[in-house]
Amino acid sequence: MKKIISFFTIFLLLTGCVNTPSYMGYKNQTLYMQAANNHLALSGQILNKKLNNFVSLGLYQYLIKLKNGETVVYEHGQTDMAYEFEPSIHRIVKIVFDAKYLVPIYGEGHLYAYQVVMPNDSVLNLIAYQSNTQDLKMVYGMSTKTFNQMIHSLNPNADSAKYTQVIKAHRYISNWTDMKVHFVPLVVPLARFMMPF
Repeated sequence: MKKIISFFTIFLLLTGCVNTPSYMGYKNQTLYMQAANNHLALSGQILNKKLNNFVSLGLYQYLIKLKNGETVVYEHGQTDMAYEFEPSIHRIVKIVFDAKYLVPIYGEGHLYAYQVVMPNDSVLNLIAYQSNTQDLKMVYGMSTKTFNQMIHSLNPNADSAKYTQVIKAHRYISNWTDMKVHFVPLVVPLARFMMPF
């Protein structure tokens, strides 16, 4: 049995299935992030919150005022147990914001940072996290100074964002619709594997 466990552990390491620990969440008026052994905690008070129910997807949205005075949006999407997000996180972000393109800034352990170029050529700073196919979290709308500070807190060697004229979030900017969720689709029935008996 020990040989099987050892073999399985080595297999996971060699195939890259053991990922760098990462996390994003909002709890007790604090926005938390983690990448590897680096942690970030930003105090923030909820100004507004709402829930959108797309049947297969529940989307929680929070407008949060950070301690530094900036306002950001935190979004947490969770699929129904019988569904999952189908596209990559990169594609989900592009679709939800109707983006022309994304400028990747950082990516490590399921945590990604982008400068999102919007249809009118304005730019939005965004950090997204997806721990599994049924859960997606995003925070966006911070200044580039704050964005870079957040990224460098998670990885001091990460690149810096270049665009400094950016959208400041004073409202929800993402564009989730029934059409996108069900017909693009962003959410599909969960793939289930039948085990042989």
